[in-house]
Amino acid sequence: MNAQRVAVIGSLVLMVLAGHVLAVQETVDERAQSLPRDQEMIQVLVEGGLDLAGEEDPLKRAAVCNRIANGLAEEVKKAVGSKDSARAAKLGKQMQDLLVHGVAVNLTVARETMKPNSPREKAIFKLGANVAGVAKSIEDEVNNGGEPEKMKLMLQTVIEGKNSVDQAIHGKGPPKN
Repeated sequence: MNAQRVAVIGSLVLMVLAGHVLAVQETVDERAQSLPRDQEMIQVLVEGGLDLAGEEDPLKRAAVCNRIANGLAEEVKKAVGSKDSARAAKLGKQMQDLLVHGVAVNLTVARETMKPNSPREKAIFKLGANVAGVAKSIEDEVNNGGEPEKMKLMLQTVIEGKNSVDQAIHGKGPPKN
């Protein structure tokens, strides 16, 4: 396993552990009640981690990271809809980390190893369009769901993640951290 893949998998594991550390702040009863809510997200994280572990191609790794980010985005929108700004902020930060350290980093590597005028460039732009669409859907949810002030920081972190992906797509150097 190469060092970059280990770093990506390590980042994913740290994300999951961070979620569990944050959950420790909840009481046992609160955590037990939230487990059904989190079960789908846990499944997305585990399956994504397994897919990442077996993938060599940086463009495919970026797509897997994007799939995981999409799962986080759905949970962010649910949190926004239920006006749970603390949960939305935690998930938004995790989504940003995944966009920057998973999607953007892998897209940068894919671009660096891609031949000029490669047909893979279309896949890179398609992935970027998906990230932009998901970020816009979160922004729309915030604007339509009320309490935009409470969700402002979360929205900024998601937009920063999207911007890192945009930079990687357009070959403007490694994403900012």
